[in-house]
Amino acid sequence: MRELAANILKKSKNIIIFGFGFNQYDSSLLELLHENGIAISKVMLIDVVPKTDIAQELWPKADIYTTLPPPEGSKNIRLWLEDNC
Repeated sequence: MRELAANILKKSKNIIIFGFGFNQYDSSLLELLHENGIAISKVMLIDVVPKTDIAQELWPKADIYTTLPPPEGSKNIRLWLEDNC
């Protein structure tokens, strides 16, 4: 399963993270994202308290976008998807 996730991440240019806290106890997942997400150039964080600093550490070359979850963030999410997918 980890190998499949790594292969998908290696081919991904954009990623949407919905409600993930980027907590240190998720170190295995954070490591997977960092090591295999090198091609990611755009990140959309959907969260009431987005962890942009940690996202920027994981993907230092990526543009980081944030929005609130739906329904408040629905328009922003839709626009981002239209522009990036």
